[in-house]
Amino acid sequence: MILASPALRQLRQSCPDAKITFMANPIGKAIYQGSDLFDDWIIYNKKDNHRKVARQLRTLKFDAVILLVNSFRSALLMKLAGIPKRIGYNRDGRKFLLTDTINTIKINGRHAVISMHAYYGHLMQLAIESLGTNPAKISNKMELTTTENDILNTDKLLANWNIDPQKLIVFVPGGAFGGSKWWPADKFAALADKLSNDGYHIMLSCAPNEPERKVAEQIIKKANCQIYNLLDTKIDLGTLKEITNRCRLMVSNDTGPCHIAAAFDTPLVTIFGPTDPRWTATGYKNEIRLRIDVDCGPCQKSICQTDHRCMNIDVKTVYDAACQVLAGKFAQNKSIFDRTYQAYNENHVPLKDNSGLVHEDFKTILDSNKLGTIEEVFQSELTTLNENNIDLTIERFESAQGVKEFSATMHYSCNGIATDRPVAFGQETGLFGIKRSFVISQKQPPEIYAEMFDNKTLATAQNLRKHFDPDNKLTIFLFAAEDFQTNGLDWLIETAAIVAQNKKDDFKIIVLGSDDYSHYFQKAKSLYLENKILFMGTTQQLPAMIQMADVGILPAITPTKSKFIALCSACQKPVITTLIGYGAKGTQNTIIIEKINNKNQLATALKNCQKQGKTGKKWRKM
Repeated sequence: MILASPALRQLRQSCPDAKITFMANPIGKAIYQGSDLFDDWIIYNKKDNHRKVARQLRTLKFDAVILLVNSFRSALLMKLAGIPKRIGYNRDGRKFLLTDTINTIKINGRHAVISMHAYYGHLMQLAIESLGTNPAKISNKMELTTTENDILNTDKLLANWNIDPQKLIVFVPGGAFGGSKWWPADKFAALADKLSNDGYHIMLSCAPNEPERKVAEQIIKKANCQIYNLLDTKIDLGTLKEITNRCRLMVSNDTGPCHIAAAFDTPLVTIFGPTDPRWTATGYKNEIRLRIDVDCGPCQKSICQTDHRCMNIDVKTVYDAACQVLAGKFAQNKSIFDRTYQAYNENHVPLKDNSGLVHEDFKTILDSNKLGTIEEVFQSELTTLNENNIDLTIERFESAQGVKEFSATMHYSCNGIATDRPVAFGQETGLFGIKRSFVISQKQPPEIYAEMFDNKTLATAQNLRKHFDPDNKLTIFLFAAEDFQTNGLDWLIETAAIVAQNKKDDFKIIVLGSDDYSHYFQKAKSLYLENKILFMGTTQQLPAMIQMADVGILPAITPTKSKFIALCSACQKPVITTLIGYGAKGTQNTIIIEKINNKNQLATALKNCQKQGKTGKKWRKM
């Protein structure tokens, strides 16, 4: 709800003479208590009698309603209330209940991942235009206020505990989403001890429910320092807002209080786990967001299905980030133009005409060059654009291909694969689906490839290559597989046989797997030429193996799939795989991705790799 505050400010400034009533639950009112954004309030709970509330709203004779929530129930309520103009997003089957609908942006049938900050802002801008008014230009900064009573309550609390707010750090170790995104209590306790040793007071803010109460108790029990627990008091949300406003730093899971901190310009370290940080991106400059890439995330699940590996962020990492923020340094938030693509630290927002998305940092560039809508893109004669030393490529399609290209690039980027930066896409729907689309992308700088390999990996690869092939005459195939109990062994033998037909004696096959499957490798050797198949151990050796190999072969979807393809792409090695989810240009002319279903297709893929390697052509998707 706090993420909607810039949109609400825009409504207030665009319609200064209108009477604006905010309908919300008691928590919503507490969040915005003291604000001048509204003239009146209506408190509403889901348990309230729906028809009775509708009758009450009908007597107030509202002219229009803007629905920030997406529920069918909210749209039905406003329809029953007889409000003549009902504006909201067209989703959850409520189109027939609204008079002015705004389509959500979808990519291949799924809702695009955009910040709720931008989601509310886009809705409000189009709603204001629907009301016949020009939207006022405002800052995108979130805002909250506190009351005089909040200030007095906070003064009293800090005085009772003898806490200097300049030395106060607030921890938020819970969150309503669920335990899957809670950083472990023992790590919060260890962090508390470190910061306490630096002279800071540690205060815990948890919701008054049993799971979060237990988390608070665990932290206090495991920490050696004194910790002030707000659950021991009876503060309200207004007092929490004022405490957040005064504290020196907040360290929080991805949950509501971190948005309160951003609204009050309080320095912030946010710890992400299973949730996608793009949903809550705000561009807040005084924040460091911490997350680690895992093969199962971001899963968006409230209960972890594995071993909670996404929350395996060590205490030192969080402590270093806290010290950095306390010192006023926010290196993470450098301009996008100063670094390579980092999918989960970047944000896309809707295009002006709602046809697609544009990268937030590139929006001004595209708008100034009249490339901000699908119509402008198709009217323009530009195929490339160079501005501020940034090279952009513009591609237009009389089909849905532009959406597919953007989708594939985004998918690979999120999995750490070196691709062009996805800057923008737009799509126009006709009677029989998407009739035209476009995609705009930025070529990645070569540094992104170098970053994926260290000197040790390169040296290891060179030594291994010399060991197996001192005269550099071999073609070395790297076979990455983890589950030989399914089709892995068959594919290993089949690949060896086909390679033998194509390459005769000048090849080796390196198998990257696990000691647990060594007996399968022995069986494979007995079925084929023993000196052609080399067992090389675990996936920790993957970077060096890929550097050494000429062609990578991936038999199935395994936990190493994304990393395997990413590393092959980074050093421009072709990949042959039995299955890949996205078939567009995501790998940007660096690797072959072949979907193989039988021996003949495998033989063709191998020949393609050999042929292109001899002619010196760049690898491409076949």
